[in-house]
Order: sequence, then C-alpha cells, then structure tokens
Amino acid sequence: MNPWLQSLWGCITYALIAYATFSTDMSQPTPSDDSISFQCPVEMELPCNTDPDNLPLPDLSQIVVESTCPLEYVRFIGDSLFTTEGCKQVYARTFEALDACGNLGRCVTFLTFIQDLMPPIVQHCDTLIELGCNGVEFPEITPELIGASDNCGPVTIDILNERENVNGCRHVKIIRYRVRDACGNSTNCRIRFSWVVDETPPVVEECQREIDLGCNPRRI
Repeated sequence: MNPWLQSLWGCITYALIAYATFSTDMSQPTPSDDSISFQCPVEMELPCNTDPDNLPLPDLSQIVVESTCPLEYVRFIGDSLFTTEGCKQVYARTFEALDACGNLGRCVTFLTFIQDLMPPIVQHCDTLIELGCNGVEFPEITPELIGASDNCGPVTIDILNERENVNGCRHVKIIRYRVRDACGNSTNCRIRFSWVVDETPPVVEECQREIDLGCNPRRI
C-alpha cells in the first residue's frame, strides 16, 4: 500500500476509536461510589376508618434527594400494608430515585390510622345507685363506675343533661351521658342516684305515757 495512504488510514482509524470511546463514556457513566441521600416525607396520622383504597396522594415535592450525579428520576413506587396491631393499621409508602451514575435509592414512610366501627360497651348503662341519707356526695362518673370499655382504646364520657325528681323525702338525680371512643363511635346511657333527705326526728305524741296495769299483771 502507498505509504501516504497507509498513514492516512492510520489517522482515520485512531480518530474513529477515540470518538467511539468518548461516545461510550458520555452515554454510560461509570457508577459512582457515593450513594444517594434520600429524605422521605414525614409519617402521617390519618383519620379513623380511612379507606385503604383511597389513601392520600403522594407529594413528591416533600422528598429531598441529594447525589453527586444528576438525577434521572424520583418516583412513587406504591403503598402496601405493613402491619396490623389491633385496630391500628400501618401502610408503607415507598419512593425511589435514580441518578445518572446508576445509583438507586429508596425510602419508606408510614401512614397510620385506626379502623374502628364498633361503639363502646357499657355494662351498667342504666343503673341505680343508693347514696343513703342527708349530705350525700355524688361519685364521679368514670369508665370504672359504669363498666365502660372499647375494643380499640380508652373512652371519654360526656354529660348530656341531668335533672332531679323529688317525691317526699326521696330524691332521685338522673344523669344522661354519652360514652365515645377516639373514632367518634358512641353509646348513650343514664345513671340514677337516689337518696333520702330527712333531718327531722320522729314525733312521739305520748313519749312519757303512764299505763295502770292493775294488780298482779301476767305480763307487761
């Protein structure tokens, strides 16, 4: 081959190899040793009885991702049931990010809510408590007093109304109340306190009466 053509061919071959190497380096970056720094959205406490099929939409603007390489994408992967503890359900929400160096990162945050459609149970929903006589003290209406409980946690007692009936010395105080749980399920009941108001001693008309029994009475 002509020496001049051979030299020209060598230059062309070198240029093609260099271009191919440069193109490969640009389209397929070497993975970086640095991992992606991922900050997930904060955990969420959702309202009671949230529909698992209609969880709040993910907000990608709350995600902070840092990497030494440009980001290819940040995306929401999905929600899945993580655990069930009694009435509490916890769903795991997963996000993913990929950078141009091939680093892949994921983060998981949690959505928690209570699933509860059952009203509280009140063992003594309509009860009468005798308080005795005069100067009585009314006990506080507590879950222990009325036997109130709920399958998902503590209960709250709200007084709805109260009134007092008087029949002679007998007094009866009637209190209507509501027992509710954290999810708003409720049971309405009443309790009655009964007592006697009497500060007047008995009247004896013949307190010192004298009776003549005659002679040798057989019995007194």
